Amino acid sequence: MQVLTPYLKYSDSNLLIGSSYPSHWKLERNRNLLKRESLIVGDKASEFKLLSLTTKGVIVRDMNSGKGKFPK
Repeated sequence: MQVLTPYLKYSDSNLLIGSSYPSHWKLERNRNLLKRESLIVGDKASEFKLLSLTTKGVIVRDMNSGKGKFPK
């Protein structure tokens, strides 16, 4: 089993999660790294699976069964 050794220098994070990070790491905001994208399905809706969030997890929604609540 390989043993991990700690980094030599750490910087204080001033964040709620974790108190420090390796000093050679560069901190970036998520919005600088991620891009919000919206895809309108339209007429191709039948080519996608409709998912529903339930108390038992995420399930594939069966539109033909009529079970569950559906928006108007």
